[in-house]
Amino acid sequence: MDHGTFLSDMLDHPALRRLTVRTTDDPAIALLDAAAVVADLLTFHGERIGDEGYLRTARDRRSLGLLGRLVDYRPRPGLAADTHLAYRLDPRSQPGGADADVLIPRGSRSRSVPAASGEPPQTFETDADLVARAAWNDLAVRRQRPDPLTTDDLTRRAEILVAGTDTLLVVGDRLLFVFGDDRRLIPVARLRIDRERDVTAIGLPGSPPPSLPELIAQLRRRLAEPRPNGTLVTETDRSVLAPLDADLDQINTTEGYAERLADPIQRLTEAAAVAGTRQDIADWCERLAAALVDQAARARDLGGVHIEEPTGAGLAAVAALTGLFALRVTATPFGATAPLQPVRDQQGRVINVTDWPLPGATLTTTRIVFDTAGRVPVRAEFVHAQPDGTVQHGENLPVAETTVDLGPGRVTVTGTAERVTVNLRPGLPEHELTVTTPTAERRVTVTVAGQSFDLNPGDTRPVTVDGQVIAIRYPGALEIAVATVPDESLRTVLSLDAVHNTVTPGSPIVVERPGRPPLITRVAEARTATYAQFGITGRGTRLVLDDAWLGEGDVLLSQIRDTTIYAGGEPLRPAGQPLAEDVHGDRIELDDRHDALRPGRILAVTGEHTEIVTIAAVGHGPANTTIVLAGPLAHRYRRDTVRILGNVVPASHGETRDDPIGSGDATAVHQTFTLWQEPLTWLPSGDPVGARPALEVRVDGLLWQLADSLDGRGPAERVYVLGNTPDGRTTVTFGDGVHGARLPTGQENIRVRYRFGAGPEGNLPAGRITQPVTRPLGVIGVTNPVPATGGADPDGPGLARRRIPLAVATLDRLLSTRDYADFTRSRAGIGRATAREVFDGRRRVVHVTVAAVDDVPLDPGSDLLPALRAALAAHGDPRLPVRVEVRELVALRLVAGVKVAAGHAFEIVAPRLGRALLDRLGYRGRDLARDAYLSEVMAVADRTPGVDYVDVAVFAPTDGPGQPLPVVPARPARYVEQIHRVTGPDPRTLTAVAAAAGIPLTELARLNPDITDVRPLPPGRTVTVFRGLRPAQFAVLAADGLTLTEIA
Repeated sequence: MDHGTFLSDMLDHPALRRLTVRTTDDPAIALLDAAAVVADLLTFHGERIGDEGYLRTARDRRSLGLLGRLVDYRPRPGLAADTHLAYRLDPRSQPGGADADVLIPRGSRSRSVPAASGEPPQTFETDADLVARAAWNDLAVRRQRPDPLTTDDLTRRAEILVAGTDTLLVVGDRLLFVFGDDRRLIPVARLRIDRERDVTAIGLPGSPPPSLPELIAQLRRRLAEPRPNGTLVTETDRSVLAPLDADLDQINTTEGYAERLADPIQRLTEAAAVAGTRQDIADWCERLAAALVDQAARARDLGGVHIEEPTGAGLAAVAALTGLFALRVTATPFGATAPLQPVRDQQGRVINVTDWPLPGATLTTTRIVFDTAGRVPVRAEFVHAQPDGTVQHGENLPVAETTVDLGPGRVTVTGTAERVTVNLRPGLPEHELTVTTPTAERRVTVTVAGQSFDLNPGDTRPVTVDGQVIAIRYPGALEIAVATVPDESLRTVLSLDAVHNTVTPGSPIVVERPGRPPLITRVAEARTATYAQFGITGRGTRLVLDDAWLGEGDVLLSQIRDTTIYAGGEPLRPAGQPLAEDVHGDRIELDDRHDALRPGRILAVTGEHTEIVTIAAVGHGPANTTIVLAGPLAHRYRRDTVRILGNVVPASHGETRDDPIGSGDATAVHQTFTLWQEPLTWLPSGDPVGARPALEVRVDGLLWQLADSLDGRGPAERVYVLGNTPDGRTTVTFGDGVHGARLPTGQENIRVRYRFGAGPEGNLPAGRITQPVTRPLGVIGVTNPVPATGGADPDGPGLARRRIPLAVATLDRLLSTRDYADFTRSRAGIGRATAREVFDGRRRVVHVTVAAVDDVPLDPGSDLLPALRAALAAHGDPRLPVRVEVRELVALRLVAGVKVAAGHAFEIVAPRLGRALLDRLGYRGRDLARDAYLSEVMAVADRTPGVDYVDVAVFAPTDGPGQPLPVVPARPARYVEQIHRVTGPDPRTLTAVAAAAGIPLTELARLNPDITDVRPLPPGRTVTVFRGLRPAQFAVLAADGLTLTEIA
């Protein structure tokens, strides 16, 4: 009853029939009106209170919670989204470089970047500690199989391949090839960058141009290699390789060669798939197919080259490559550009120049000057030179025996009309030198160390005496230069003309001197030094080599001026044969060796798809690491697109706080406190509720435990319960000393550590979480390689009304398939669920199909699904296997014209009709495995005010026909065996059949074990292209699938 009814009934009372006044300004009528108002209010609130006592009419969250508690139901909280975060580290930030461990602690925060204005950033925190390394930012998969390089290859191959395209090589750079004890220095003649294969092709001088005979010879050698035993190998050899080998003699163009290889490549790829468990056969087929792919690519690069006759196999390899270095530093010895040493007369004038001795050597020169006619000696000049300076002296001739000082020693000279005698005393090379007066033909006789030489003008005589090098020259004046040889220890010392910090101990170095074979050795020591030699000063790198680079006769600077040094060896990695097979299965071969990888580590495999995997085992080879995954990859990846992120850790939505929330009072019962921030983060768990709070409560430092209820709890139990205020904020309530312990008295002694943040706001696409808030040293970036999914709102009144009966339906005991469905629907984060007992090809299983609340995206790797599987296993029949999968979406498309009734506007009617259609055909009105009917569209339109009629142009799945279908089926979970029949007049290859069915070759071979070879399938042959369970379908109309137009 309402106010008007109450007032009318009172006015109709017999006692008031004689009252003739009926206006409200009369006191009597005003009193009755006030009474009617009070009665109306009492009735309204009485109805509301009554409604809150019944499940179907209750609207208040607290009322629904109290009603649910009667059947042990707790309202399901909102769930936090979860994902995985991949961190990037800077290798330069740690003393250990890329292999230094960096701890990213649990709870490290990262934030999302808003996609639109007004959208708040969402915070995610890591759920575990992560030990990261910069070397694991990107774990490259192996793209080439090792192909040993031999000494013969340097002249036989057209080019050498090295890994990477960032080698910074230029034409003319020197490469050092190390074949054990055989080392060769070869310049780069040409370069070709192949970015698709990530290699650099280096052409060497003297290597022949690429030719078709070379390719054919290489292929024949490859076909002659040993192969595994097996029927498949025999059949492949007979039907594929033998015809190929026979056809090679008739091929005379590179285009024809590449075209002829196409079919064997395809057939070998098919054979690798058919090999199944014979991994040795599969590996052989894949390696041979990769070699043929490389041959075809090289043939296409050659262009149209004709041959006269095919060639045979090349010579056998004599030595394998053990090291390859790019020598980045080109230098000369210090002093190579120094000026010659000046020789001055008594007045200090430069009258001649002479050479400098090398470090550790000395040069003592005696020069006899003749008169202008060249007949009479007129002067004797003496010069003693060291690398750091010279001293000189001169005496006019003739002269009686005279002794003079010269540097560290003394010189005695006697000059007569017949001869000049010079004695070099201790401190200088001790020798007696005699020069006779020139004859009429200007011939002189020179005696040195008891040996006499007759010289004509222009003659030169070298003499070695006691390890000293003596050079006699007669260009006009007679010169006798006595040079001492450096000590043997100094012959390994090499001073460079500049500072080269890239030349380090242990690195290779090559010393090239004209007319001599190059010296290839290693650097033993390297340091920066300052020089003051050869009349100049400077700084450079002083090296000590493993081997002497100076010979016994190297004493003068002129002997090393033309020397060139190549050093600073940077290792290059030869590229092997390209691997053509996709990355798939549970084994991944990495490109490098990573000794610190351990089982249990989480990785993200990215490429055409992205999936999260876990390492189950690790194996290490000489140069690389192979990882075994806990399960096979869900997809196949093209090898050149794969990136493996190694610094991956699970993370979930929410931000942690640690706050005091109040003070305990031992005299108070049921003390209740409210958290500062909302909403409290709940994470998936395996209990019947399906969620656990990210909350710790400590009182005076002691941890208290969360309880479902205080009923039945003892007076000393440190427990608390969670509740909600009318506005939805989370409360923490403690006991009364009878049911649960009271709080001890204290000041701000109650602290909570909790996370806040939950709901669908955390459901973000991949690549949106890119701002690391917590930055341990070295962290430079973060991203989420997979979407963040699983976030859901808490139970609203509608969901609570649907879920409360489910608590009674199952009682957490799962006996029937309906129990499985009801139990699943009652869990947090699950919006729709259906269960069905089906046959999976081997046994009967319970198949549970789920959809998230509001059908938000639910990644198969979300934490929500493992928690659900654990709960079903714990509460269900342990003998009955359970499979849980995410629904298969059937997105509806509805295009309709709307005729608006007279007097109505399309701008008002169309949104009204759209909302009604979405209510009926959208998430709220649909269930799993429920067909969508065209008649439902008509029924909704008929009930919508302002709609005269609708003309449906399209009602079908988005990938269906462009016409109105009477029904769009949504099939339940089922076992499916899909058959493909080969049609057409010609046989079809396995590759063509797999492509037509949209499945990988390996899957086709797995589903058809009767296919044991690679012969094409004849017309009429049937093969299985799918066998297994498919989840239930969910036919839903979304807003972007609805198009309404006006009919004029």
